[in-house]
Amino acid sequence: MAFDNAPSAVHLDQLLTNLTLDYVTDQNFIADKIFPVVDVAKKSDEFYTFDPAESNREVDANSLLLAPRTEPRKFDVSHGKDSYMAQVYGLGFDIDVQTAANEDENLNVRQRKAKQLMHKMMAARDRHFINTFMKTGVWSTDLAGATDFTKWSDGASTPIDDVRKWKRDFQIRNYGFKPNKMVITQDIVDELMANTQILGRINGGATISNPAMVDMQLLAQVFAVDEVLVADAVTNTAAVGATEAADYMIKDQILLTYTPMEAGLETPASGLIFAWNSIPGTSWGITMESFTDDALRRQQIAEQVHAKTAYDMKVVGASLGTYVSDVI
Repeated sequence: MAFDNAPSAVHLDQLLTNLTLDYVTDQNFIADKIFPVVDVAKKSDEFYTFDPAESNREVDANSLLLAPRTEPRKFDVSHGKDSYMAQVYGLGFDIDVQTAANEDENLNVRQRKAKQLMHKMMAARDRHFINTFMKTGVWSTDLAGATDFTKWSDGASTPIDDVRKWKRDFQIRNYGFKPNKMVITQDIVDELMANTQILGRINGGATISNPAMVDMQLLAQVFAVDEVLVADAVTNTAAVGATEAADYMIKDQILLTYTPMEAGLETPASGLIFAWNSIPGTSWGITMESFTDDALRRQQIAEQVHAKTAYDMKVVGASLGTYVSDVI
C-alpha cells in the first residue's frame, strides 16, 4: 500500500473560525458637516428670500434733511420666493431562509450587509453633495489655478495671500459677511504640507528633527476661517464585475462658504439641506428598518432590511460661496 506524506494528505483545509477580512472603513464623509439642515413637513414648499443689494443700498444723506413740519422720506422693501423639492433615496438587502439557516457563524452576513448598506448610503449622499455644491456654475464666483492665481503646487505660490484676497472679495460682494468654512480636498492639503509660505507661518522654530506639523486647526487659523474640513473619502466607482476604480471621491477643489450654525428667520446661508422627515422611517440622518413579516416568510425571506433618507440639497445664496478648481 502506498502512503502520501504530503501536507495536504494529513490535513483537510477548513475555514478559520477566528479570522475574516472585511474592507468597510470609517470614511470622512462631509455631506452632513457643511450646511444647516432644515426639517420640513412636506415634500415640496416655498420660502421667502430677500435682496442683499436692497438691504445694503445707501441713500443720499442730503435727501434725508428735514425741513420744519415735514415728514421723513419713505422707502419700501421687497421679497422673492424660492422652493425645494425633497426626494426619497433608499437601498436594502434580503436574507433568505435557507442562507440564514446554513450560514457559518463567523460569516456574520447580516452584520456585514448592514454595515455595507450604511456605507453605501453615506457615499451616495456625499456624491450628491459633490454634484450639487462642488462644481462650476453654481456659485457666483468660480476661480481656477493658473488663470486666477499661481497653482499651489508651484514653489512660488502664496496660498495665504490668495485666500486673503478671496475672502476680501467675498466680504465686499456680500456686504460684510465673511466665509467661515473651507472645504478642501486631501491632495491640496498634501501640497500645503510642503508649501513655503504655510510652513513659514506655523513652523514655530521647527527643525529637521522636529518638523512642523500642519493640522486642520492650524490651517484654519492661518486662513482665518472657523473651520477647515478635509474631503478625503475614498470609494470604488466601478460597476459590479468591472475593474476596480478606487480613488478619492473628489480632488483638487476648494469651497469657501458662509454658513450659519442653524437656519432660521432672516438668516443668510449659502446652502441648505431640506430634510423631509414626515414619511415613517425616513430622515436626513439615514434610517434603517428590519422586516420579518408573514408576507416575506411566504417568499422564503428570513429578513429584509431597508435604509432610507429624504432630502433636497440646494444652493440658496450663490454669492455666499467661492468655488476654486485646478488648485494644484
